[in-house]
Amino acid sequence: MFLLALSVVCNAYAQKIRVQEPKKNTNKNEFSLSYGYVTRDNFLTNPVRFVKVYKLNDSLRYDMRKADAYKLFGTDKSVGYGSFRSSGALFGSYRRNLLQWLSVGLTAGVEKETKDLLIGGAKAGLCTRYVVTIAPELQARYYHKGLTTMYGAFGLGNSFVSEQYTSLTSDKHIDATDNYAGFQISPIGIKVGRKLNGFGEIGFGYKGMVQLGISYKY
Repeated sequence: MFLLALSVVCNAYAQKIRVQEPKKNTNKNEFSLSYGYVTRDNFLTNPVRFVKVYKLNDSLRYDMRKADAYKLFGTDKSVGYGSFRSSGALFGSYRRNLLQWLSVGLTAGVEKETKDLLIGGAKAGLCTRYVVTIAPELQARYYHKGLTTMYGAFGLGNSFVSEQYTSLTSDKHIDATDNYAGFQISPIGIKVGRKLNGFGEIGFGYKGMVQLGISYKY
């Protein structure tokens, strides 16, 4: 009788422990959409058809290649660039959990930039630039409580550049392409939610210094 009562108590206790155990996260896949601003390309990369020119007192500027300037504008004068505008970077990403704290995935995105072309300080044309980036990424989570998760992310891939230079006074244009290694380092990321999440990241690279987005786990 005593053994039977002991068996019932132990079984009930075991059931209680199983109920209190946290459920394992079965949502191993995640898809996200994000928008970033102030990317690496905004201030570290210059138009393909421009070269470094050292002027008086060793000051540095970038001028359009002479042959391209003559082809586009029919002038031997220096062609520089002026104001810069960016659409920001739009990215889609897929990730899969390898461990409870680590996921690996792939991201792809695009950014549009425009730069004014100047002759003697006056606007004479426009450079339109598209940057497409594809990169594998790692995401490591270092804090989780309730609905809040903090993480860091790193990506390394390739950025493909397509440019078109146009004149404001004619229908002439010049096309150019380039590519370079693209990277993203985001040491601070905050995600809030369960299956559907909102997130923000601070870092540097192809996604920008500030990035906001939404993600869905399944």
